[in-house]
Amino acid sequence: MSVLIDKLILLVGCFILYISNFNDIAGVYYLLGAISLTCFVSYFAYRRESFILILIFLVSSFIFPKFCFYFPLIIYDLYAYRHKILSFAGIIVFINFATDITPLTLTMLLLFSSISVLLQYKSEHLYQLHMDFKKLRDTSTEYNLLLRSKNKDLIEKQDYEIHLATLKERNRIAREIHDNVGHVLSRSLLQLGAIMATNKDKNMSKPLTALKDTLASAMNNIRDSVHDLHEDSIDLCASIQALLDDFKTYHTDFDYDMSENLPRNIKYCLIAITKEALSNLNKHSNASKLTIHLREHPGFYQLLIEDNGSNIKLNSNGIGLENMKDRVDNVNGTFRINTENGFKIFVSIPKTNYGGK
Repeated sequence: MSVLIDKLILLVGCFILYISNFNDIAGVYYLLGAISLTCFVSYFAYRRESFILILIFLVSSFIFPKFCFYFPLIIYDLYAYRHKILSFAGIIVFINFATDITPLTLTMLLLFSSISVLLQYKSEHLYQLHMDFKKLRDTSTEYNLLLRSKNKDLIEKQDYEIHLATLKERNRIAREIHDNVGHVLSRSLLQLGAIMATNKDKNMSKPLTALKDTLASAMNNIRDSVHDLHEDSIDLCASIQALLDDFKTYHTDFDYDMSENLPRNIKYCLIAITKEALSNLNKHSNASKLTIHLREHPGFYQLLIEDNGSNIKLNSNGIGLENMKDRVDNVNGTFRINTENGFKIFVSIPKTNYGGK
């Protein structure tokens, strides 16, 4: 838009300069020709067609000297393109025309030509500022998106660390209860049993029996609570990664995308299958690469274990494979094996209708 305004200003100035020197109908044709050429030059900007049009303008100015009154328009484009040959040709044409006009007209043309250079410089500068602004805006947007992504990753990492710390604390509490309270209750039950064995007073038999039942019930509750805390403290991702850490001679890839609140029986099932698969790999495979994918989908959990082994001897009646299949069947899942291009184990467990809690 800035270029069009600049050319309109120059066009009006050149036309006024022309009619101040000549008053003929030919001026209309020169005006239309100048408008057409400068518009097409702008349309084909920086393409071969634009240079051809400038050359046509220069040739026309040489053949029809009055066309040189619109020379500031072509200078505007020549300064933009910095084309040395066309610029030299333009200087020759202008010198040829300058010998046939009055000093005042020559001065006005030189003034308009200088103004066209300044206008082109101004437009270039504004365009460059606009491009720099767009680049800065795009860079700022990119950095903002990157910063948001980093913040999101940081928050997820912090949430995972908090979750892991919570699980460790649950495990510690379960261990403390088992080692302290559990042992105290066990000792109390043994002592109470000894007292009941040596008791001679029949009136104390019922109270002692009731006390023993109470302590036994407390012991069972403590045992259940410890088991629940311990089972809830298992982190599936950390457990699988710990298993993989023992396979340092293999190139391992672990892809994990699961929520934190998984049912405990699903955790145990996936961990047990992974243990059995890694054991089979270590014993029977010549693989060098191992990949484990654990993903949660809207309707099911998925486990994929694959290696690049070649000496595959599948025994469908093997105890290990049978155990894995039984574990998956217990949670109403699907267990599949594929031996093309390595050994693969596919496990799919629906999120509903599985056994246990």
